[in-house]
Amino acid sequence: CISQVFYDGKWHMYDGDLKAAYLHRDNETVVGEQDIVRDHDLIKRGHSQGILQPVNRGAEEWLAGTYGFEAEVKGDRGAYRDGSLKMTLRPGEALVWRWGHLNPPKAHSANPQLYPDTVCNGLWEYRPDFAKETWRKGAVVEGVKSTPAGLTEGTITWTMKAPYVMVGGQLVSEGQGAEFQISWDGKTWAPVGDFDKQFASGGKHARYVYQLRCRLAGTATLKSLAIVNDLQMAPLLLPEMGVGKNAFTYTDESTSRKVRVTHDWVERSASKPPAASPGAVYPPDKGEAAGTDIAFKWTPPSDPDGDKITDYQFELSNRADLRWPLSMSFFKMISKTPDAGNARYTLPEPGLLTGDKKYYWHVRAKDAKGVWGPWSATWSFTVKAPNYPVELSMESGTLRWKPNPAGKKPALYRVYGSDEKGFSVSDQPYNVFVGANQELKNPFPANFVAETKSTELAVSGRTYYRVVAVDEAGKRSGPSDYFVAPRPTIFSVPEAKAKAGAPYQYAVRANRSLGQMTFRQGNAANFWDIEKLRFALAKGPDWLKIDAETGLLSGTPPAAGAFEVEVTATLDREVRKLDHDTLIWGNEKVVSTAVERVGTATQRFTIAVAK
Repeated sequence: CISQVFYDGKWHMYDGDLKAAYLHRDNETVVGEQDIVRDHDLIKRGHSQGILQPVNRGAEEWLAGTYGFEAEVKGDRGAYRDGSLKMTLRPGEALVWRWGHLNPPKAHSANPQLYPDTVCNGLWEYRPDFAKETWRKGAVVEGVKSTPAGLTEGTITWTMKAPYVMVGGQLVSEGQGAEFQISWDGKTWAPVGDFDKQFASGGKHARYVYQLRCRLAGTATLKSLAIVNDLQMAPLLLPEMGVGKNAFTYTDESTSRKVRVTHDWVERSASKPPAASPGAVYPPDKGEAAGTDIAFKWTPPSDPDGDKITDYQFELSNRADLRWPLSMSFFKMISKTPDAGNARYTLPEPGLLTGDKKYYWHVRAKDAKGVWGPWSATWSFTVKAPNYPVELSMESGTLRWKPNPAGKKPALYRVYGSDEKGFSVSDQPYNVFVGANQELKNPFPANFVAETKSTELAVSGRTYYRVVAVDEAGKRSGPSDYFVAPRPTIFSVPEAKAKAGAPYQYAVRANRSLGQMTFRQGNAANFWDIEKLRFALAKGPDWLKIDAETGLLSGTPPAAGAFEVEVTATLDREVRKLDHDTLIWGNEKVVSTAVERVGTATQRFTIAVAK
């Protein structure tokens, strides 16, 4: 279940949980879920899980595997819709926004200490004043009496509701004999026990509301009460203060009010922030970048205290106001990249920027005391590079394409091919996250096929092809969208000669699809859709046999002669139908399975057997 927005006639995926939006190869259009299902390379060329997550190719491949549903996307899954930052405060009730966190931090997470700086712990406090009758308006009261010794003889039920998830707390009461119970649904009640653990981190349910009941029986009294809950807050949603003058506006919807707003803060003056970087080194400001395999460089700033610069934040956008980054590949903490410790950020691969486009970027520095300095000036540059080829097609085994009308004119093209759907181009052997698969072995072979100055190339032996453009300076574009070749196609060359009385062998080879790594519920990650070739000998002499699984044609001819042979290669694939109502909740229920014929190929040849 993911979040998508419909505009320009199609869906676009914006994943707030994984802090990612992935781009098409034009580096402008945000992809939709089905785009990713079709081509996992759209995720593998990007970055997921936010600015604090280190660069990790394996993690991107793992994440790409979570997208695998190929059928029509329909319906929706309702989310929690009752939340609101509106709140009603009773007399004696307060919300405390805090920018720090407890130690250890408290959060609705199995591991809140993973990124502690992203967790703030505020407070929701309720301290009813039992000396005033107004306390009764904030509770359901049954038979309670007010006496000089406190409240007696009855039951009080408070509903505690906060706009932030509750992750802990404490219950402090004065009196004797009062019995406290807690309920999450207003029906089932349990003793409070350890109040803080009622909101333990990593619990199944996020707690925004609960009821607290106090029973006063016999001589029990309640003189005072403080209900305090720890809240989980996100730093980016908290009000901000900056150095200098700050103005605050308070509003509410009450017709009459008595409200106290208090501001407390601590000045951090032990360390002065580093200065802004004085200038861009490469690409030069208002200049050009040759190619898209860019290593951004800037001049390190000074620090007034002489502290070491320990990190930089880098941002790039196609907007002059840098309102948001171009993609998550351009929203970086340099300490989380291979360039850690340097005033540099190297793009992981060509093609993440577009030739002839203008881009804007800036950086800021952090010193050894953890203090961030101001952003540098906004620098700009224009990319001079070829762009990915378009309109791939194939006819009679010849792959064709067109140069991209934007960007520099290509001088030549590099063709890549693989049987892995959504493959990434590579000139060297490379590792792939294969999950639990035992058939596929790392490293995968390099998938470079050939280089040509033409816009076409005769190809065979692979199922998926991409093309990369190269300019006269050797600068490459990103890879094209992939083209799917017909399958199966028998591409092996027959062994047409044999000798009487001597063993004969010929391995028939045909292409197929490996699919791409995906997940299925209850199973490990796997290449689930590997197509299985079945070979058959449709015509041939009695002495010739074929292995149906491997395609090995073998035998020993007893005498000389010419023998006509016809072999076939057949591909079938499993098609699963899933229950959609179950699927939208992240679970799989297979309604039916069927076998679908992908295709059949035939090869005819003659074996000339000599004496």
